[in-house]
Amino acid sequence: MVINELAKLNVWKRLDVNSKDYRNNGYVLKWHANSYEICVYDKVQDLNQARTSSKRALEEDYDAQLGLFDDLRQQQVQVLRLEVRLNNRRKIKSILKALDESEDVYFWALFGRRIAAKILGHFWAELMQQHGMASLLEIDLRSPDQFAESLMAANPKMKAAKVTSIIGTVQLLQQVGEKGVSVLFDTLNPKTIKRLIDECKTYQPTATPRWTAIRQVKQQLEDFHPLRLKEWYNITQGAMS
Repeated sequence: MVINELAKLNVWKRLDVNSKDYRNNGYVLKWHANSYEICVYDKVQDLNQARTSSKRALEEDYDAQLGLFDDLRQQQVQVLRLEVRLNNRRKIKSILKALDESEDVYFWALFGRRIAAKILGHFWAELMQQHGMASLLEIDLRSPDQFAESLMAANPKMKAAKVTSIIGTVQLLQQVGEKGVSVLFDTLNPKTIKRLIDECKTYQPTATPRWTAIRQVKQQLEDFHPLRLKEWYNITQGAMS
């Protein structure tokens, strides 16, 4: 679900990426730029792909990992993995500078907990800040009438046309993303589409957040606690008992 929602973000200009790869039935999402790459994927599903054929998997060195999660298959465990791959020295130095880190760090330090956490957190924040889409994805529209009532209660002078416009635009954004809306209404002036989206962002979610997992990712990045299989066994055994 997290990957599907991230795929709707239009990050081309903000992150200066060249392409987006969204494959394996929605289990892999990758943004590629000349100097770096952001990849979000389900580690368990990628291992399943590797068991079928190494060419289907995202990673290429799974020979020693194919047995991971075997005992947890019946639990339908999903492991969201976020990777940022910095491809050259210049990009590494620019990111370190943006994070107020020394540009002349040792190679081993780049893979240390502190710098790794800051880099992942930096790029996640960039994704979440993209046109404020994160807040729009959290709006619960399973009951559009309740959302309409909340909008009108908070904005008594709001006209019915604007209420329905906001609801319709948010629903489209949740389904196809900003880029999808632009393609769907390709005859409209881009400024008109931007105005519709900006209008939606003016009104914060008033219902129960729908995408709590998005917030959980941010919390996990802040905690930066490693995933250990023995902890999963304890959790699943506790749940079964």
